[in-house]
Amino acid sequence: MRSVLFLSFLASIWLPPSAQGMELISAQIATPANETNVFPNETFSFDYVSMADQNSGVSSYTCTCWYFTGPVQGFEASDVFSTGALIGTFSLGNYSGAILSESFAGDKAYFVLMFDAGLDPSYRPLPGNLTMPDFSVLPGSGAGERVSNLSIYLGCIEEYGYSEKPSVGSTMSFTFVTIKYNGTEMS
Repeated sequence: MRSVLFLSFLASIWLPPSAQGMELISAQIATPANETNVFPNETFSFDYVSMADQNSGVSSYTCTCWYFTGPVQGFEASDVFSTGALIGTFSLGNYSGAILSESFAGDKAYFVLMFDAGLDPSYRPLPGNLTMPDFSVLPGSGAGERVSNLSIYLGCIEEYGYSEKPSVGSTMSFTFVTIKYNGTEMS
């Protein structure tokens, strides 16, 4: 019996907030840090911490990332919703654990967990590095613009599911960091 109580105590201090009945912890971009200077064509570290990384009972599916170089308009049809570039859509490891069975032998508890670490083969895995485009050059007949010290946004929309809150389709989260594009001045 003491082992079960001890396991309950450990679960209460080790489980993420969602497993303790609290609000979900948001996904985040761990690197690059806010206000990082990045030059055109520079490769930089990228570390995205998904909803499933942060919360029990959450399955992460995909993450679509963008560079936004201008403001985003509201949720309405528009000829100019924003400016920037698509980075890509990436598969996230769906590894939320599910307790398949539990058994007790004497004063010990045994749990059998199932983890699904599958990646959606339709998308590439999330990269550890990104390369900043040169926004002065656009493909086709587009005209780019040379700029320095422009605050742009690296934004990610994640699709996920949460066992405690069913939804029609995937639930989506959004997070971003500000990057100093072609930064020549220290922030």
